[in-house]
Amino acid sequence: MFNQLLKIGLFVTMGLWLKHRLRGLALLALLLVMSWVLHSEYLAYVERSGNTTYLEWSFIIKWALIFTGLACYYLLVEYRLGKNTNSNNTNATADDISPSMEDGFDFLRQKKSLDSEADRVLKAPDRRHD
Repeated sequence: MFNQLLKIGLFVTMGLWLKHRLRGLALLALLLVMSWVLHSEYLAYVERSGNTTYLEWSFIIKWALIFTGLACYYLLVEYRLGKNTNSNNTNATADDISPSMEDGFDFLRQKKSLDSEADRVLKAPDRRHD
């Protein structure tokens, strides 16, 4: 029972984490797989033909694609998610609350200090019980 709850919690957490990242991760994975496949095909061609003219450039292009893809993913997905999270977590202060709120508690907001039940009992005139 506890094991099933942990699995469900894990899947829900992963789903929430992947919700905004899935498209970016899929495009990044596609770019990585395509660069590795194309590079391996080019290496197979070089091995069969013996033409090593652009072999260094193939490695440079492959790693440039990988690093560019990772940087684009971070800037377009992760950085934007972090910025949205920080902007959504701003706390409202007392200055942010409009003074003309019509919620029925304006009479309390206008008081300088609020008295507790104990303060009211102490300030009340003595009542003698007969």
